Amino acid sequence: MQIDQILEGLPIPLSIVDKQGNTLLENRHFLELFGYSAKEAPTVEAFLTLACPDEAYRNEISREYFTRVEKALSGEQFEPLEGQVVCGDGRLRKVEFRLVVVDDSLVGVWVDLTDHKRIEEAVRRLLESCSHKVGEEFFQSIALSLAEVLGADYTHIGQLKGEEEDLSIETIAAVADGKPRSGFRYNLAGTPCENIVGQQTCSHPCGVADMFPEDVGLKKLSVEAYVGTPLFDASGTPTGILVAMYKLPITTESFHELILKIFSARIGSELERMEAEKKVQDRVDELQRWHEVTLGREERIHELKTEVNQLLAELGRDKRYQH
Repeated sequence: MQIDQILEGLPIPLSIVDKQGNTLLENRHFLELFGYSAKEAPTVEAFLTLACPDEAYRNEISREYFTRVEKALSGEQFEPLEGQVVCGDGRLRKVEFRLVVVDDSLVGVWVDLTDHKRIEEAVRRLLESCSHKVGEEFFQSIALSLAEVLGADYTHIGQLKGEEEDLSIETIAAVADGKPRSGFRYNLAGTPCENIVGQQTCSHPCGVADMFPEDVGLKKLSVEAYVGTPLFDASGTPTGILVAMYKLPITTESFHELILKIFSARIGSELERMEAEKKVQDRVDELQRWHEVTLGREERIHELKTEVNQLLAELGRDKRYQH
């Protein structure tokens, strides 16, 4: 098998140029990432002109690239180079470039850092938004922040209710168009959530309302895309769901899924903590009621004994009860 066939089959963006900077090969993943063919970018300079349209920035990146290539050709290790590129479809991507010298060729390995950076920023913002918060305040803060970070039109955190034959979701936090909305409850049957609760993360990047015609709420809210992930307690028992919905199709569903999954464990544990706290409080309230009932009975018994003694005194008899 020839070297170009091997490189074509590797699941990472690769490019090969000669020492003069002429493009020799770009594999399929390179074309998928950048959208520039060897015809469009026959040289390194041509590629940089397309990928870095800002002249000042292009000159800076070009200077760094050729300086590091020169060192690599003299036997030094190529220092990874990070930068922003404009792809053929207009997207702005953050990439890292590494280079290996193989005989008379320079093999470039490209790593798309865009999602990594985006995930780091999303997690940072979400952690900041819910730091030191618990209970309802925590859930509402997460729902609001997720809507902002994911660009979702709707988000909600729902708790599983009912029996196996009639399961439903009751929201404990919900957001619509960037604002908190009042809680609501809906049956799971016929909704995209039915396939997620107790199972695994799932997304529908477009056409979700048509896929689930029984869920009339999707059409009512003009929902086009949907991402949801299940919530569990520490024992693995399903407890609810975390959902983000969009009025327009989404193209980076893996990013949306990952962010929801990252925070599902924290939400699940907080939900479990609240349920345990509620059970304790319910027990305390029950004991308090029994205490009040018992105390009331003791007071009434004391009153009755006093009345009996008074009646006996009127009859000239001795007291029956000693207090």
